[in-house]
Order: sequence, then structure tokens, then C-alpha cells
Amino acid sequence: MGEERREFESPSDAVRYALERMSKGDFAVAVPVLRLALQADDSHPEWQLHLGRALEGSGRLEDALRAYTQAAEHLDEPCAAQTMAAACAARMGLHELCLEWAQAASRSDGSHDPAWALQVHALSAMERYDDAEVAYYTAQEYGSQLPLTAIEMGDVCARKGEHARAAWCYEHAQGQGAELPGLRTRLGFALQFGGEHRKALRIFRAVCAASPMPRPDTAGNGEDDSGAPYIGLGLVLESLGRLDEAEEAFKVASLHGEFQADAARRRGFALMRLARYVDARSSFERSLAMEPGDTVALAGLAEAAIRLGDAGAARFALQSVVLRTRETGSTAPLDDHPSTGYVVLAELALGLGARKLAFDLAFVGRDPKDASELCSQPQVARLIGYLAAIEHDDPRAALLALHRDRHCATSAFNAAVAGLRRGDLRLASACIGRLRTISPDHHALTTLRVHLAWQRAMGALRGLLGLGTTR
Repeated sequence: MGEERREFESPSDAVRYALERMSKGDFAVAVPVLRLALQADDSHPEWQLHLGRALEGSGRLEDALRAYTQAAEHLDEPCAAQTMAAACAARMGLHELCLEWAQAASRSDGSHDPAWALQVHALSAMERYDDAEVAYYTAQEYGSQLPLTAIEMGDVCARKGEHARAAWCYEHAQGQGAELPGLRTRLGFALQFGGEHRKALRIFRAVCAASPMPRPDTAGNGEDDSGAPYIGLGLVLESLGRLDEAEEAFKVASLHGEFQADAARRRGFALMRLARYVDARSSFERSLAMEPGDTVALAGLAEAAIRLGDAGAARFALQSVVLRTRETGSTAPLDDHPSTGYVVLAELALGLGARKLAFDLAFVGRDPKDASELCSQPQVARLIGYLAAIEHDDPRAALLALHRDRHCATSAFNAAVAGLRRGDLRLASACIGRLRTISPDHHALTTLRVHLAWQRAMGALRGLLGLGTTR
């Protein structure tokens, strides 16, 4: 006979038994027991609250939300049920509903910290950052001890890139006695990205000491077992130029915790800077084994393969970057990465003699008709101009590059080549003249003039024969 068929002296006895099982993590056992108790006596709305917790612990979020809703409708003090409904809605990704319940909970009890924290969280999830800030400051009018709300506001500031403000919020929460797991890790990252590397280093070292990995079974739980403190420690050490120590920190996080793929990728780039290319390649491969198709890891793998002389593997990795970017439609991961990017990869492809692949890497996920964003830096402009001129006989990007840097001989050369290949002799002549002005001794100047003269002569001959006109 199952646990739900167990005989109880009264519904209250059944509820006590269910709560005991819930304290041991046996939520699936508690659910039918609580349902039986409510069927026998429905005058206890707080039992609906317990049922909601049991259902949520069993992963049945929709049923849990219904139980919290019923509890909130019948409890004389519904704040707890409303807050649990808001938290459940947040877990389900229903941020509008989470906001509604959190606001209701705040109306029931204006000093209830979790209710205000959930409001800020929901507004942040909907990218309504200004409203989240208004909610944070409104909360201060109702209560002075709101550490959870301060932490959520810190997360909002971190998402907006306001790392100094984020650090202040986390320190404020600490000052109010908050001991939420991961709080000091958050503070460390805020300090690191805010430029306070030494202070961040002290914090990450302290958190890592409190969260050793791997930890003996007898050591109990650590302060933050996610592995994030070791990644933060590695980032700080990298910023301070202590690459060997940074690589060791990334290595620990790549073997333990929740962010092993990210840590393995970061370790790979640290190993590249240490010129340990074989180890770097292995680390990138480990990251890709956990997160196949990660364009940043593929980029690192391509560079490591080139350093090791494996051109075939490098080409395959670069082609995979193009395919994955087309598949996802997003260039953000590589665009935002400090150690690599599509232009860097295009240059690597050029070094392999793969001009078409280089062009694909430069323009993948972007409109080739508008190269202005890509050409914001002279070295990028020169590369794009070269690819457009040589591979596609298109002078537009080369001319844009020349416009960006009027003293760039490479861009003038690219545009001249494109003009000649397209038969646009006026453009070619103007660009050759610009090249002569910029660099009178340019090695290709004579060759370009000869090609221009030849094409003019052939054009004149075609005109005499009635075969066409020069442009």
C-alpha cells in the first residue's frame, strides 16, 4: 500500500506527515497526502500553500501556481501566498504575471522584502530598467531592511553595465546581513568589471577558499559551488597579467561546477597567450564537447590549429563558425569577445589562402551593401576592402575604407584593383592618382598604371571597331 493510502487519525495529522516528508525532499509523496487532507477539511487555506510548495518541489509549476492562487484568495494575510505565486510565475518565465502577484504582495505588506525583490526581478526580465529602479526606490519608503531587493537592483545595474552601482548595491545588501549564496561572487564580478581588480581579487580568493573544488565529502557545502568564483578569479588574474595563475583557476572551474564549458573556453584563450597551443586546442575541444557549435570556442580552436600547422582543422573550424552564425542569425558572441572576432578570423582565413571563406567570415550575418559598421576601424576597413575588391570585384567597401582613412594606401590600392577588374577606368584612374599622392613609391603603382593604359588602349580599339565604348 502506497504512502498516500496510509491511515491518519485526522487531516491535521496527515498535513504534519506531509510536511515531514517535504522537509526530507519527498515532495511527490507529500502531494497526494495534502490533497486527501484538503478533501477531508477545506477550511485551512494555509494547507493550499503547503500543497503549492509540494507541487513546485515536484516540478509541477502550473498546478503549484493554481494552489498558491487559491491560498491567496482565502487567507486573511495573503502576502506569503502572493509572493510564492510571484516566484512560481518567475520560474515559469511569466514575468507580467510575476509582476502582478509581487505588486499584490507589496500591497498586502509594504515591508515584505521578497515581494519588492520579485518586482525588480520581473521588470528587469522585461528590460524595463527604469521602472525597476522606480520600484527599488519606492521600496525604500516602506522598509529599511531590504537586502534581497538591493541584490536584485545590483543585478539590474550589472546588466546595464553600471558596475560601480552594482557593487554598491551588493555591499549594501551585505551590510544588512544578507548571506545569499553567490552574493560575494556577484560583488567580485561587479568590482572586476568596474576596474577594482585588487579588491575583486581579495573577494574571489576568499570565496574560493570557502568553496574548494574538488571538495572532500566531509567538507560540507561551500559558499558558492557553481564554479563562478574560480572563473572570476581567473578573469582578475588575467587582468593583472598573471596568466599562469589565471589558467590554473580556469582549469579548476573547467572540471567542476556549473560553468565547465565557459571555463574550458576561457582556459583555452589563456593557454594561447601562454603559447601552450596543444593544451589550448584540447581545452577548446573540451568546451565544444559540452557546448557544440559555440562560435567563440570554434574561433579559438581555429587559431590553435593554425599555430600547430594543422590547416585542415583550422579551415573546418572557420567553416563551422560561418555555418553556426548563419544557423543562429546572431553575431553577438564573437562581436563582443575581447580575444577574437569575425575580422580576426577573416584575416586567419586569408593567411590560409581561403579568400572566399575570409569574405564569408567578414560579412556573415551582415548586409554586404552596408559595410560602415565593419569599417569603423582602419585595419578592418582595409581587410573588407581587399576582400570586396579581390574576391567580388566590388569597390564599394574599398571606397568606404578609403573615405574612413584618406591616407590609407592599401584602401586606395584595393579600390583601384576593383575598378580595373570591373572595367571602371575613371574610378581606377582616380584611385591610382590617390595612391600616387599617398605613397609615391608604392610597389604596385607601375603595375596599376600599365593595366590602366592597357585597358584604355583596348577600349579605344574596341571603339574604333565599333565593339563598345570606354567608361
